Amino acid sequence: MKRKKTRNFLNFKQRQQLSRSQTKSAEVIGTPEFYLPDECWECVVKFLNDGHDNNSRSLKSFSAVSKQFLSITNHLRFSITIKEPTHRCLSRLFQRFPNLTSICLTHYYDNDTFCWLSSIASSIKMKYTKKKNSVDNSNSFVVIPQLKSLHLISNSRIRDESIEMIAALFPNLQLLNLTYCYNISEEGIFHVLKTCSDIRHLNLRRSLGKKLCGMNFEVPKLEVLNLSYTNVNNETLCVISMCCRGLLQLLLEGCFNVTEKGVKHVLEKCAQLREINLKMCGQVHDDVLASLIFSRPSLRKLSTPYDYQFSDREMELLSLQGCIVC
Repeated sequence: MKRKKTRNFLNFKQRQQLSRSQTKSAEVIGTPEFYLPDECWECVVKFLNDGHDNNSRSLKSFSAVSKQFLSITNHLRFSITIKEPTHRCLSRLFQRFPNLTSICLTHYYDNDTFCWLSSIASSIKMKYTKKKNSVDNSNSFVVIPQLKSLHLISNSRIRDESIEMIAALFPNLQLLNLTYCYNISEEGIFHVLKTCSDIRHLNLRRSLGKKLCGMNFEVPKLEVLNLSYTNVNNETLCVISMCCRGLLQLLLEGCFNVTEKGVKHVLEKCAQLREINLKMCGQVHDDVLASLIFSRPSLRKLSTPYDYQFSDREMELLSLQGCIVC
């Protein structure tokens, strides 16, 4: 019985200490002097946000608590997809979300994308001028170095002047998606590749009427190039094989002017190539596919022009090489 009383006494004492500790903590938090830096709140927000949709909805509620929390969550937003944007909204985009690294403006049918880019440039320049009091060259752009990814899919009105401004504003782009932006010339594409030297992924699907044959400079960091449903031909592939030797993935679906001669150029020169898509490339004949694959040991995936049945021996060799054929 004595042991039982002692144990109860100790438990009661522990509860008293815990209660006093909690009371003191509550008093500290309730005082006006209590302050938690934004960096600590950012850690809390990052902990709550693990990428699940439910957590994203919770963070929206969290950001509605106060302007301080809204500012914190805005600083932690790195990508954004905008639907039905207005110039006023877009011009202040980087002021509200200063750490954006990715923007998606798919199906933006505004009359002039150039106006949107100009409004961003003007907004950033004004902010810069307020901080530095003056800008040496009023015509120069204040760059936005943190943006790494830009999607401008189905923007049929984007032209070379917009592309040139994109390159000036976002010189550190690593991914540029211009699918269905078919009013861009090859000179505009060349300008981006020269100015944005860090580009690794370029998507020009259904965007080119020209053939990119005028490229006379190297693009050593380019790893993924999508030329599906463009007018590229063997001459284009020869140029690409000389200028883009670091390619890992080349997508040529629906390139009807390509033959095995052009494909062979790429496979010979691009020593790291891991995937090539030849779907609907009707001039690449089935009987040379196996030899093309075996000529590039690094190849891990090939999409054939049409359904082609490899022989048992060829399938065995493909398996040894680790190449998937689909």
